[in-house]
Amino acid sequence: MYTTQKIRKAAAVIDQVAEMHGVSRQQVCEALQSVIESGRNNAASSEKSIWNRFHFAGAAPTAEELILWAASLVREKRIGG
Repeated sequence: MYTTQKIRKAAAVIDQVAEMHGVSRQQVCEALQSVIESGRNNAASSEKSIWNRFHFAGAAPTAEELILWAASLVREKRIGG
């Protein structure tokens, strides 16, 4: 899926967000996990089609994988749209 280097960069982004907001890394990861759960469980067909494109390594996506996937969607939109 994602390289170790990319996962490390995403982890650094999570650390930066935590520092900027004065919260723990764990709190940021929990918030991202909540986003993942909500998105994956959303019954709206437009949401499902987006989340069905999300590929991840394990049984469920990690916060780091969400960061990388979201970044790829932004790049895709910027290039294609």
